[in-house]
Amino acid sequence: MDPNRSHDDFRNTVKLKAVKAVEDKKKRQVPPADLFEIKPAEKPSTAGEITAWAELGRQAAMAWAKKVVLNSQQDMLNDVASAFRRLSGGMGSPSAIKAFGEWRTGDGWRAWDLFTTLQQPLAEESRKIVDEQERQAAFNSNKQRATALAVSLRDQYPHGDSKKVGRVVAGLADSDGGGWTGTSRGVKKKLIAVTWQLLSDVVKKEDWEVHACGEVDAINKYLIDMGFQSVKDIPGGELFSHAETWSDEKHRWEGRKACKNCIQWLERIGANLA
Repeated sequence: MDPNRSHDDFRNTVKLKAVKAVEDKKKRQVPPADLFEIKPAEKPSTAGEITAWAELGRQAAMAWAKKVVLNSQQDMLNDVASAFRRLSGGMGSPSAIKAFGEWRTGDGWRAWDLFTTLQQPLAEESRKIVDEQERQAAFNSNKQRATALAVSLRDQYPHGDSKKVGRVVAGLADSDGGGWTGTSRGVKKKLIAVTWQLLSDVVKKEDWEVHACGEVDAINKYLIDMGFQSVKDIPGGELFSHAETWSDEKHRWEGRKACKNCIQWLERIGANLA
């Protein structure tokens, strides 16, 4: 560590570098070692957990040893890696844990402090990236499920609307893995009270009634299955909707945006359009 710089300045500089390094990885898979936590949320307790934690720590220390410039820092980080290696080699035994703790607070305290300074901000930022990647992956998966549900129903009627299916079919998915479909054929007679409550503030902006769409049929089935008694019970942002409409001109089904009627209640419950 450069003696001419304060310890706080050094920590701040390291954190900025760590944040930038993670930002560059946003679209790539984050290496497991980058996620290594000095103080994990759930403290390793079994011998197997301790061994796995130590092995990941060893990998993190070795990765930093290749990045730093000063030989003194490389030596300290190699010492950290060696300490982790001894702990993992000891298979998480009480004696290995005791020796690791004594090294960390004794002869190895400077090396451990350097490693902590480097690793902690990297782990924090890496976790944010991974959490966002997982959130986005789940979001995309739910949109795809809603689309697949509508397409599956659509494909059962390749010649368009009939006595069994209307001109619009819809798929509705929730973030818990549930799925529902709807059609614009005969919707009104199926609707329950809470669905009418959802539609109560909708202003008619199309040539058809506000209750007539496939999306309404799908949300009605969802509300029945959930047993909700009020619109307030619907979890905001947890639903994903996709619709297909039959084109007489092109003689085929086409994906479409929600109509001007449906978009009103879909936005009211924070539904995501697929």
